Amino acid sequence: MEGNAQISAAGSIVERDGKILLVQEKRPELHELWNIPMGERESKEDPEDCAKREGKEETGFILEIIRLRKIYSFFPVPELEVICHVFRSKIIGGELTVPADMMDVRWFSLEEIEKLGEKKLLVTPLIITMIKDCREGKRVVDGQKVLNEAA
Repeated sequence: MEGNAQISAAGSIVERDGKILLVQEKRPELHELWNIPMGERESKEDPEDCAKREGKEETGFILEIIRLRKIYSFFPVPELEVICHVFRSKIIGGELTVPADMMDVRWFSLEEIEKLGEKKLLVTPLIITMIKDCREGKRVVDGQKVLNEAA
């Protein structure tokens, strides 16, 4: 959409025991909506570093990036486009914490996330696609192709 603001972000799909880690937003424009741990990149910040930083800030967990899965574009609000590098990540330390700027941090099955989507409680319905792409091993190579590979 022409004339809209655009931000660069990075986030992580973190899965453990078949469940996906989501955060519940507190900011007024996204209040009560669920999202993967994700946030805006700081000036000159590498996408991997951003995903690790946001993971720690939003969940309390220290994350290790496994691999870039895909780059997605979505509009969480009509006037803002988010270009987000989404990584598959794993927890290597820390403990689950709900920071002051989040309402909740919780583990969900894909079926539960799909129900959140049906109720329009996700920041973007694309979160379901992100999770499925990650589980199916889809990833971007050279920003062009999507390949299927084992995770």
